[in-house]
Amino acid sequence: MKKLLKNLYFRETAYSVKEEFIDLLKSGFDEFDATNKMMNDNLELLDDDEDGPIFWLVLLDTQWNLGRLTPIVKEKALDLIKKQFKKEYYPSSIDGDIEERKAVLKLLDEKLKIETPIKKKITQYKYFRTSWKHRDTFICKISTEYSKKLDLHGRYIVFYTLYQEFWCKGVHGDYFPVVYLKITKDKSEPKTLDDINNCHFIRIFKFTKGPEFVYKTTYLSKSKASMKKLKYIGKFDIYYPRDEKKCQIEDYSYTKVDFYDEYNGDRHVIGNSFKLSNNEINNLLDSFVKFNIE
Repeated sequence: MKKLLKNLYFRETAYSVKEEFIDLLKSGFDEFDATNKMMNDNLELLDDDEDGPIFWLVLLDTQWNLGRLTPIVKEKALDLIKKQFKKEYYPSSIDGDIEERKAVLKLLDEKLKIETPIKKKITQYKYFRTSWKHRDTFICKISTEYSKKLDLHGRYIVFYTLYQEFWCKGVHGDYFPVVYLKITKDKSEPKTLDDINNCHFIRIFKFTKGPEFVYKTTYLSKSKASMKKLKYIGKFDIYYPRDEKKCQIEDYSYTKVDFYDEYNGDRHVIGNSFKLSNNEINNLLDSFVKFNIE
């Protein structure tokens, strides 16, 4: 049965329907609200001769397997299966020859006649929202073994918050801080604006063409243990780098920001994201040595 039902997921549309429904459940919707939302959001797909049937058949299979079969999906799928058997039309959006496609519809029809399994528990997404705001500045002492080889051990990495970046997860998403990173010139702890402005920026990477560098990066760490490594030193108005790579993409509709800085908002490229692990700190130090001249 499982092998044959794989034919139902022949098209990418089928996987999208399944993932969208599960994503909605993980986002806090019940099966009824999730179904209604999907119907409203997929009107064009429902009108399609090939993808329309797949929408209902995949929802039937997904909801039944999760013990969450809704009356409207059951009704729509049952009506669809009966009509297609009557017309002897077995949609090509189901993989296989005519007999295999017919067999898939028979299996789904049998599911409709069997009592729906017990409702399965769906673990909902936990969302993260950083408390860091524009100009918030933190420091972290460099203490990895690798940093000794680079003669950077005992110095400080400065985290300067620019804005919050939205990372979609289900219907909602996480908010992480986008930061500039700097490294102190010596082992003295920076405390003032002058101290921070005298630090060297960490250039994340350089494009092959042109003299510009990428400076921004997204700090992804959620753990309290990572936060304990950081020390908050205040809010500052630092000098921004002037050789920063500008974005070539105009549309940033996929990114939401809580605050926007006129000079340094969405107009520049964001580099690779990172967490405060020893390996990722060492990668940052490598970038610093590669792209920065003291």
